[in-house]
Amino acid sequence: MQQAVIAVQNVLSPEDMPIGTAVIAFFQTLGPAIMVSVAQNVFDQRLTAGLGANAPGVSTSSILVSGATNVTRVVKPAELPLVLVDINNALTQTWYVAVAVAALSGIGACGMEWKGLRKT
Repeated sequence: MQQAVIAVQNVLSPEDMPIGTAVIAFFQTLGPAIMVSVAQNVFDQRLTAGLGANAPGVSTSSILVSGATNVTRVVKPAELPLVLVDINNALTQTWYVAVAVAALSGIGACGMEWKGLRKT
């Protein structure tokens, strides 16, 4: 979290440091706030699609309300393996979103000026 602030403070002039630090803090707060909603939406949509195809008798809302630890209480034992595969697939798709955003953040890092921190 602090590496971005240190980089901005090293690159910007003293007059621009407060603005740069505020922008970094803003985006470090805004990004996760938006991406948590995106990840939840991806998980819900993938789980709904998977359950609709593999276990149409299972309600997505019952699984979301019960949570992963109580899924065995709301799903019949015969449908449990299919439901667990669908939950796993939904989680995998959710992690793909996180990996894509992390990879895209490298573009911003490449745009930073290369400057050493050591003062001679």
